[in-house]
Amino acid sequence: MKVLFCNVSEPACGVFQFGENLFGILRDSSHIEWRLHHASDKEAFMELAKGFDAVLYNYSSLIASFVSVAPFAQLEKPQFLIFHDAALDESRWDGIFFSDPTLASYGKWHVFGRPLPESSDGPVTRPNTVLPVIGSHGFIGAWAALVVQRVKDEFHNAQVRLNLPFAKHVDADGAQATAMAERCRAIASDSGIELFINHSLLPPFALLDWLRSNDMNVYLRPTDMNWRGVASAPDFALAADRPIAVNRCNAFRHLHNLDPSICIEDSNLLQIFEEGIRPLQAFKNRWCSPEIIRRQIENVIVECASS
Repeated sequence: MKVLFCNVSEPACGVFQFGENLFGILRDSSHIEWRLHHASDKEAFMELAKGFDAVLYNYSSLIASFVSVAPFAQLEKPQFLIFHDAALDESRWDGIFFSDPTLASYGKWHVFGRPLPESSDGPVTRPNTVLPVIGSHGFIGAWAALVVQRVKDEFHNAQVRLNLPFAKHVDADGAQATAMAERCRAIASDSGIELFINHSLLPPFALLDWLRSNDMNVYLRPTDMNWRGVASAPDFALAADRPIAVNRCNAFRHLHNLDPSICIEDSNLLQIFEEGIRPLQAFKNRWCSPEIIRRQIENVIVECASS
């Protein structure tokens, strides 16, 4: 069986990064021949798709692309969607996959785990400082001011490192990322916080090495915001095998019930750091196994295509 995996084409995008991580798992299949296609031209895509038995799309309808009107009836083959965050008409799809470990499969909706990027095994170069080093990363500023404020509240002295690249589809000129950087500088200006900010879009291995060089990585968002999807930034931190802290924003709901808790409402950053990666291991074993994720997706596609 041959399946075309259609990903968005812009690297400066969380949906793109999620898709690349997932395809890195699917391509090792012994049951399905997978091919990756970055969607940029509808005519080329439609011609290519003719040679496959099914299509799996990874995109959000919030992204301007011809793929935003998929599925295409003229292909006359099973078509599946990786759901991220936008409303959709489920009746048009043969199956919808969603990577939210807090939910259960039902109808056309199928739960699968969190695909992590391939781990980096290279040496870690920690910043040359005796201070605790706390990192965070993400697009549109990643609400990094919450992280800087939390570190400032808990530590007299610390180093905070932020990677805040510009997002092609929602922050192309970097206005939100740079405005957030200025807010972070203002918070840190009268404190013992050493702040380092970069706006580089790091390749996956470089981002993993950057996260591994931090003592811990922290992801905070407003708790009064309602998120349909699950935040993907912590996926890279999970792969980096460093302690992680989050808050009770429901974008991080998949990480809210770990034992011991990694939520800042339950513990301070130092306590979470001292637990190391122990709280993360059971979650990774259950929800981040490449073999399990591959099976969760392939079983659905094969069953649908053969029915």
